[in-house]
Amino acid sequence: MKSKKKRRRNRRRRKLLLFLVIICIAIVLAISYLALQLNSSRHETGEHSDNSSVSVSEPNQPDSSETSDISGTSPEPTQVTPEPLRPAVTISPESIISVYGYMERVSDGSVVLDKSAHDRMYPASMTKVMTLLVAIENLPDLEEKIQVTADVINPLHEQQSSMAGFDAGEWVSVRDLLYGIFLPSGGEAAVTIANRVAGSEAAFAELMNQKAAELGLTGTHFVNCTGLHDDNHYSTCVDIAYLFETALQNDLFYQIATTHSYTCEPTDFHPEGLELQSTMFASLSNISSPTLANGAVILGGKTGTTDEGGNCLVSFADYNGQRYILVTGLGQFNAEGRMYNIEDAVTAYSALQ
Repeated sequence: MKSKKKRRRNRRRRKLLLFLVIICIAIVLAISYLALQLNSSRHETGEHSDNSSVSVSEPNQPDSSETSDISGTSPEPTQVTPEPLRPAVTISPESIISVYGYMERVSDGSVVLDKSAHDRMYPASMTKVMTLLVAIENLPDLEEKIQVTADVINPLHEQQSSMAGFDAGEWVSVRDLLYGIFLPSGGEAAVTIANRVAGSEAAFAELMNQKAAELGLTGTHFVNCTGLHDDNHYSTCVDIAYLFETALQNDLFYQIATTHSYTCEPTDFHPEGLELQSTMFASLSNISSPTLANGAVILGGKTGTTDEGGNCLVSFADYNGQRYILVTGLGQFNAEGRMYNIEDAVTAYSALQ
């Protein structure tokens, strides 16, 4: 009886041992299979184990066996460093006629020209750079129609403001008013927009001052949206340059600032559409073309003229793949009617090399 029990126990042990052997074999096979798959994957992706003796070189690169250091560690890939900008040319302040002037290379902020650039000056219609920017940021519906009124037009005529040519009672789209502000420097377009945005020109001027503070323009203060003279309405060349640089980052502002001429939508007052011309490009065409002899291209800008502010201009140009911004102020008048603001721009941009 005991012998039978012993035989049964031995059979169970052998079965258990066989089962364990099968399990072990299955585990070994599974591990081998996974190892083969991993090795195959590494070969497909070009990877090698740390102890591999095979060296893989990138195309057009030295073999790793030639560039490894003593420890066998491959060096870091060579970094291609862009060629640094050449130092910006410096333009003599005496080369321009205007009392104030400032030019910078936008990419690195290099100052090319500094002629009393931080001194307070009257910006005249360069003011409309801020007027246009604040208007764009507050009036997203460019198709909205706004009526130009006699209450806006008549006082501006009395102050001899520049005008775009819209008539009292005319309904004009926001888009056309924006072009009217910048291209012909239309006072009625600016005040109409100001009233629509803020309820009054004074309230709109406060929005302009808030924007100036936001941009850090510590030398700037606005009283109106047109640039008509007020002793408390002032800026500096440096502030205007930074304002213009910021405004050009807005796509619509850039589009308007670089436009030579624009035709408004037809209205009952202007069935053919009112034609608007850029004061800067119109003046430039009397002296030079936008492309100067050295290859610099004047792309856009805003003129200004008052008795106290003289001839002013903020403009920008591209030269040799770099953007430059120029601001001049208090270009004096003379009997010949010379446009010192335009002459100075041609002189300054032509000096780039």
